[in-house]
Formats: sequence, structure tokens, C-alpha cells
Amino acid sequence: MTRRTLYIIIAMLAIIDLVAGLYYLGARLENEGRSLELFGKSDTVTVQADTTDVYILPDEIAPMRLRERAYTSSGDSTQRHLTCGMVVKWQRVNAVAGNDSLINLERAIAMTAFGKNERNLDAAIRAFLDEPYWGGNYVPDFTQVDFAMMRKAHRFNIITTVTIAPCMTSRRLLVVESRRDVATVFDTVTTTAYVHYDRLLQRVLQPNDIVRAGCEQQLLSLINDKITVLNRNKSLHLTQASRVPNSFRAMRQGLLFCFAEGELTDAEHGGIDVRVDYKVLGDCLTESFKHLLWNNSDYRAL
Repeated sequence: MTRRTLYIIIAMLAIIDLVAGLYYLGARLENEGRSLELFGKSDTVTVQADTTDVYILPDEIAPMRLRERAYTSSGDSTQRHLTCGMVVKWQRVNAVAGNDSLINLERAIAMTAFGKNERNLDAAIRAFLDEPYWGGNYVPDFTQVDFAMMRKAHRFNIITTVTIAPCMTSRRLLVVESRRDVATVFDTVTTTAYVHYDRLLQRVLQPNDIVRAGCEQQLLSLINDKITVLNRNKSLHLTQASRVPNSFRAMRQGLLFCFAEGELTDAEHGGIDVRVDYKVLGDCLTESFKHLLWNNSDYRAL
């Protein structure tokens, strides 16, 4: 072997080493946003994503739509003239990662937003609009009236607005928020709930798919620790939580627990959201959700 040939071989090896280094760096940049610093791969969980590293198509989300209904009645026990408005604003998810057969997702959204076990979201919206909400008043007889006219005349005693829209997407997770605002002449009460959807495995995640069953007391302790930190660092005066709220959503760095108005502070301050980082939650998370976080990336608010 001549000296020239040796130099060529050394140069080729150096180039190969450089390309490998650039590939590794590119992979790290591509994975920006994954929770690698939070959890390592689990040997106890087999996840399809490990062996299915295919290109995931983007989601298709329709523009916001609006439907309104107005009702009037004077048939309550006090013979008062009551008026109510029903409003639904929603963004339909037409496809997730190229899949447009989303029956389970739509049913989960319908149950979360309206408490109705309907075959799809359209049926749930129709059922909601057909049942006027009077805020607890017994109204045996009612009549549908023009919504725009009633709003222009400020004739509503109560307006219930349900808003449904995706709020966050990432490589593995799509999160859909359902918010209900009940507005009266006195105040507005807001409640929120979330549906988590695994984009790769095409399934709805239940709360027990995210947070381990049986760890409520440990989770409550971690939430209260975070409330103590918030009170100290931000000069807040939040009370300690007495329960783990049913409503929570996954974010990039942790779970956001949504407390109703009046739970942690005076009702006039509205609901309070408390975020607990994944690092802190640790064993409270299921192994499958930890692995999903490890495999996640490309976080984007919607």
C-alpha cells in the first residue's frame, strides 16, 4: 500500500466520521422538545412507536363553526318570563395523521363537552341545542325565538356557550379542549375538560392511561407542594387542594390540573390551573405515558 493510498483511506474515514457526527447532531435537533431529560426508555414497556418510525401525516382541522339557538318561556313556578341562549362553537378534527375515521375521538369529545353518548359530534351538538338550559329553573313549556333579536335587545337571562377546539398537537399527542361558559346577569361560570388522543396509535387516552390508578394521595401531595411554591414565589394566597381535579391536560413540560372557581381562592378570581412538571410526577405517571413522552416531539399550540 502506497503512502498516497493510505492518506486517501484516512481521509475517507475522517469524512465518514464527520457525516456520522452531523447525523447524530441532526437527530438531536430533530428531537427537540422530547422529554428525554425526564425519562429514559423503559425496558418493561413495548411500544409500537419503537419499531414504527414512519412519517406521520399532518392533522386536518376545519375552520371554527357556530350554531345558536334562543328560547323563551313564562311557564316556571313564579310565572317569570325566562329567556336563554344556547351557543356552540367548534373546530372539527377531520383527520389525524392521515386517518379520517375518528368515531372514537368524536364520541369522546361529545361525552366530554356535552355529557352525551352520541354516535358522533354532530348528533351531540343537535341534542344540546334542542334542550334549552335554564340554570336549574323548571320550565315545562318553551318556544324557540330569534337569537340575534334577543341578543340585540339584551333579553337573555342566561347564555350557555360550549367551545370545542384542539389546543395542542405534537408528534404523539393531540389535545382537544371543551370549555363551557354559563353566563347570567350576575356572573359567568367556566368549566373545562380535555380529550387526549394518541396520534400514532389512533386511540383516545383515558385518565388511567396517563396517571396511575391508586396514587391519588401522592398526586394530591405533589399538587399542594406546587401550590405552596406558587404562594411563596408569586405572593398568592391559594388554599391547599382537597382533591385531585378530574380535569387535566398534558403540556410540554407537565400536567396542568384545572381547579374550578372557588376551590383554591375566592370565586371572583375564576378557576385556577396548577402545572406539575413531569420530573416531579415521576411514579404517578403510567409507564406507557412515560414512553409516549420519550417518543414525543414537535409540540405546537393551536
